[in-house]
Amino acid sequence: MDKAYQPVAGSNAIDAALFILVLDSPLTKPEMVMLKETIQEAFPQDFPSCQDINVTFISIGAQKPSPPIPGFIYRDYSRSGKIAWEVKAENNAITIRCGDYSRWKEVANKARSIIDVLLGKIPKKTVIKIIHTCVDRIIFRGAVDEYNFKHIFNEKSQYLNSASSKRQPPWHLHQGFFQHYENTDLSGKWLDVLNITTALRPEGIDTFIEQVNELTFKTSIACSILKNKYMEIFIAMHNNNKSVIGDVLSKKLCKMIKLGE
Repeated sequence: MDKAYQPVAGSNAIDAALFILVLDSPLTKPEMVMLKETIQEAFPQDFPSCQDINVTFISIGAQKPSPPIPGFIYRDYSRSGKIAWEVKAENNAITIRCGDYSRWKEVANKARSIIDVLLGKIPKKTVIKIIHTCVDRIIFRGAVDEYNFKHIFNEKSQYLNSASSKRQPPWHLHQGFFQHYENTDLSGKWLDVLNITTALRPEGIDTFIEQVNELTFKTSIACSILKNKYMEIFIAMHNNNKSVIGDVLSKKLCKMIKLGE
């Protein structure tokens, strides 16, 4: 393969991976404070930086609803200044974001260690949705008219169309599919979203492949119960990501990012 086409991280193409739990009711102020303190106590070396998420609230009319509770973000930075890890709690969602991806096992284990601690603090809260987002980025350094679709993509992929292969960047292709998920006592509707976008840069073109796996449960599940079950869902989503990216990318790129390992 032309060396002008490179995965963003060398041995892998993942720019960011997100693990998201959506509760069916907002976190209360005491719950938000407790979770914030928990991260500080449990991971003092991992997350040295924290900031509150300010909320703008405007009340119109006679009714005066309660203002939303401010959330928080903990961040850890890599030596290059990039956000390596982020823990965010806002409204009814808890998000763990990895921006310094290595391999799945290492990243998933750290995400799990954080989620386990947080769920343990809010056992009676219920989760209605689990989301896993993965963003792959392929970097091309060259002129727009030198960009070669087949150097990045599998021309026979079931997720691509002939129009994309014939157009010069920038272009995007967004699509989504529903499927049913059922495993032991967990079931729900799984939305599988695939967004492919090309972005022009002064030095070349970046190709982003974003996969969003979103599972909405038939009925919400208590955190105390989900604590022992959520990881099997994230693993299923990860395996789906691998299957899709393996179909979308060219064989040479799949080999470069060691997709089969």
